[in-house]
Amino acid sequence: MKKIWLLLVLLLVVGCEEVVREVSWDSYSNDQGFSIDHPDWNGTDGANESVVSIAEAGCMVAVNKYDGSSDIMYDWLSMYLEEQDLDITSMDGETKEIEYAAYHDIYLFYSKLKIYDCNGYAYNVLLACEQSLFNESEYSRLFDSVSCDEEMKEEQDYVSYSDEDMGVNFPDWDITEQNDALVMNDAFCNVYLFENSAGVEEVQNWLIASLDDYAMRDGFLEYNTDYNGTILKSRAGFNYCNYQTYVVVYTCVESVFDEDVSDEVLSSLECAEVYEEIEEEEPEEIEEIVEEVEEVKEEIVGLVLPEKYGLIDPEWIVWFINSNDFFTYILEDYDRVNLVLEDDVNFNIKADLVGGEIVHIEEGLHADGVSVFIPADDAVEILNNMDNINFVNFLVFAAKVRTEPVEVKQDVINKILGIE
Repeated sequence: MKKIWLLLVLLLVVGCEEVVREVSWDSYSNDQGFSIDHPDWNGTDGANESVVSIAEAGCMVAVNKYDGSSDIMYDWLSMYLEEQDLDITSMDGETKEIEYAAYHDIYLFYSKLKIYDCNGYAYNVLLACEQSLFNESEYSRLFDSVSCDEEMKEEQDYVSYSDEDMGVNFPDWDITEQNDALVMNDAFCNVYLFENSAGVEEVQNWLIASLDDYAMRDGFLEYNTDYNGTILKSRAGFNYCNYQTYVVVYTCVESVFDEDVSDEVLSSLECAEVYEEIEEEEPEEIEEIVEEVEEVKEEIVGLVLPEKYGLIDPEWIVWFINSNDFFTYILEDYDRVNLVLEDDVNFNIKADLVGGEIVHIEEGLHADGVSVFIPADDAVEILNNMDNINFVNFLVFAAKVRTEPVEVKQDVINKILGIE
């Protein structure tokens, strides 16, 4: 996109000839409902995607269409233009307008730019003229002529997903599987589907505990989050089916959040078949696990947890982390980690890792490792509930910790959410 705008800046220089007072106008429209009137200069007209008209007398009009919203485009263009050698005379984030001037050789060009939303796309409209040719009436007519026919909004296609337990309708987007969750990705939206063995109310409370801005409406959890300065709007639906809670979450950049898509996805989550719980026999794997834990003892060096942490066994902690794909996936990017249990007197643990698995653990701190600071009470609680570690309650737990470097915490959360 930078190259496109650098090209537009270069196109500003089209010569300085005698001012043309009489200008004929033409109309442009596309299949997505966007239309605009523009001067009928000698130039080029794009087919549906964009229209660019370049005047021989030192002016140009450019209209370009992008996936996304005017908010996103305005933020990007504001940042980009501020980095250029331009004289920005005004910027209005509310109306999405930017005015600026720039020299090319000895000629000074005035430019006015405005960004519009239309049926899920952002349209950047630009008028630029050499200063002696800039005509305010042409500017007004150009920008006032923009219109959007919302009845031509593209219909979202859906695909059905089901297994023996549940079913749901997804937008027809790219689908991946991450940490036992299904993730659908669009340009500025995602849909997540995951399950948890806890009840609906408990899962909802876990989610709510990590949120600052939320509301329950019609049985759906609605909330906003700030991701690097961009507001993400989310809506989550829940269904308890065959002793599992299924959660589907629709998340978008706030400006492109589509209520219709949200309603379709969340209301479609249903139980496909109900069956009675079958009592399973106790697995005959306890002896094998005990043997594995005994082997782990050789990897534990000089670590004895204080008595106040109860019956938590360091060998079992290492065995559990090393045998859990969820934790090894999170830790695979690090070879040294410091765990600091914060209490009246902090307890420091340093661990060496290979491929996400702990190979050495002892009391103390690495001088150059990533550090994770955990409230001791929360650490004891999550270690005493190891069998219930999953996508949701890990995020709740992660919200209570801090890291050094600070960005490591967000990197881990992004990895779990599939935002990389």
